[in-house]
Amino acid sequence: MCYKNRCVEVLTLLNTGFETPIPMVSLPIDLAEKLGLGVGSPIEFEGPGPTQGTSYHGGEVDIVIRPGNEVREVKARALITPGEEEVVYVR
Repeated sequence: MCYKNRCVEVLTLLNTGFETPIPMVSLPIDLAEKLGLGVGSPIEFEGPGPTQGTSYHGGEVDIVIRPGNEVREVKARALITPGEEEVVYVR
C-alpha cells in the first residue's frame, strides 16, 4: 500500500462482506502514521449488530493486491479507524 512516496507491505482482509460505492480501506492508526496520512474529517458508521464508531478520512492510497499469481492495482479511499487492528479492504 502506498501514499505519495511512502509504501508499506501489509496483509489485508479482502471480501469481508461489506459493500461500498467506491473502494475503501480501513487502517489502524499506526499504519496511517507510517504512510504519512493526515487525519481528515470524521465519518460516523454503523456496522453489523450494535457496532458503531468513527473513522477519519485519510486520503487516497494505492493498493497492490496479490491473490495467488494475479497482481491488481487499485486506488482506495483510506479511513483511519481508531481501535482497528487489521487492514480491511472493501468494495
